[in-house]
Amino acid sequence: MQMAHRLMLQARPERSQVRQAMNSSRQGAAAQSQQRQNEIDQLEARRNRNFFEQERRVQQERESANQALSRLKELAERQKMMNDEIGKLVSELQERSERERQERQRQLESLREEARRALEQLDRIDRDLAANAPNDPRSRQSREALGQARRQMSQGLDGLERDQLQQARSAGARAMRDLAEAERSLEGLTREAAAERMRQLREKADELVQRQDSILERLRALQDRQERPGSLRSEENARTRQREEVLNEKDELASQFQQTLEEASDLSNRAQTSQELFSRKLGDWLRETAAREILEQIQQSRELAEYGIWEPAQAMDQRLRQSLDEAREDLKRAEETLVADDMEGMRKALERLERLREGERRRLAQARQGQAPEDSTAPRQQNGRLSEQGRPEERQDRPEQQQRQGGQPAEERSQPAERQEALGQPREGAWDARGGGGWRQWLAPRTDEEMREFWGREALEWSGALRDAQALLPSGAEARDRLARIEDELNRMRRQAREEGDGGPRFDLLQELVGYPLGTAAAWLERKIEEESGRQAFALTGEEDVPDRYRERVAEYYRQLAEAE
Repeated sequence: MQMAHRLMLQARPERSQVRQAMNSSRQGAAAQSQQRQNEIDQLEARRNRNFFEQERRVQQERESANQALSRLKELAERQKMMNDEIGKLVSELQERSERERQERQRQLESLREEARRALEQLDRIDRDLAANAPNDPRSRQSREALGQARRQMSQGLDGLERDQLQQARSAGARAMRDLAEAERSLEGLTREAAAERMRQLREKADELVQRQDSILERLRALQDRQERPGSLRSEENARTRQREEVLNEKDELASQFQQTLEEASDLSNRAQTSQELFSRKLGDWLRETAAREILEQIQQSRELAEYGIWEPAQAMDQRLRQSLDEAREDLKRAEETLVADDMEGMRKALERLERLREGERRRLAQARQGQAPEDSTAPRQQNGRLSEQGRPEERQDRPEQQQRQGGQPAEERSQPAERQEALGQPREGAWDARGGGGWRQWLAPRTDEEMREFWGREALEWSGALRDAQALLPSGAEARDRLARIEDELNRMRRQAREEGDGGPRFDLLQELVGYPLGTAAAWLERKIEEESGRQAFALTGEEDVPDRYRERVAEYYRQLAEAE
């Protein structure tokens, strides 16, 4: 027995040593694990720092490009004015007396000074791009175009100083083309930047809705705790802690929402140059969101939660959640107006015009399905033919038919066939329910009563569609100028209908002053899109770009050319 006890005592130090060794091993492993975690944390911090630095550099490049684009547009406008002035001087110096030529020489000196300032402005733009956006390929393309523009502008200045006005005017025209190329390159960069910032805004709108959903769940949990029996101190402390968390969440929600509004406002202002329609729609979103009083709802719901008024708090937060969701959906609709390039802008502009045409087709189809024999909403024949304007001819003994809008006799409304065709209007009897083969005679006829309704509401929607289509088109585009004139005419007629109060201009005037020009502009836009699409489709750089189904035909074509040679 004693021997066994001694053996146990001798074994204890061994077990103690094993225990100590095990403890030491654990501590060493923990130290190694902590060291590895520290290294991982350092790598993660370094990666985050590099990421944020890269993001900051990209943002600086985009802001610099946006500022450069605004100044470049100003420079292009200045160059255009100079070219116009030089053109006037060319003609006036050839036609006027010696005394008047001396006066024009003083104007020429003013143009020389203006040309020097334009060169200085171009150099500043180039330096800013080189310093702040050196890595983007489109920035480099823009700088190359600016370099070519500078050479042309220098030649123009040299021509002015030598009194060689024709040379100066030609060089100025070439400089305008190079400046336009630089604008296109920068617009691509700024449009991409606007799209990226819009994506971030949309993500923040999603986060706002998700945060509000989390607040609603916390409020339900708080109400459940409140209704439980018992009043343990630990339970009361838990409720207090959860209430403080909800209040903090609401404060963060309000701060994040305010930050989202500020970023949207900044983006709307910066996108005016390259994304005109999007900028306007985002501004509309800001005004509509402010009218929803979301910040006020957050504050009211916070006060209810702070005082433990749970059911009204939940009802208020449900309405708040709906308001945030509606704001998010409206923001997505504003995002749909972004364009990546001029081609996409033209396509979206044409889509808005086509919606007007589709509305007219539906109107005509509905009128024909439900028309009575005497219905005048669709064209009908008079003595075996349609009326000249695609609408029923009316009795000549009606007083209102004796005078057109503006006091001209009714017979002056008749137009010869040559004028009809010049306006894009088909000859008599050429109305087509499918839209006249595109945009010819696309308006559905309206009675005088229907025209009163048109000027009351529908014309305003048309004006908005025309304004949106213009904003999607490049500045200076022919279709944009045409649509602007049509919108002005439509608004003038709207004002006339409102001021005179007699039903407004009749259908034939709407057809002539709006319908035909709008159809012509839309048809021109369709052709322009087809031409640009054709250029892109056939701008092949090698055999690998030829579609498979055409490869054999292309090869045969070149074989025939070789044999002919």
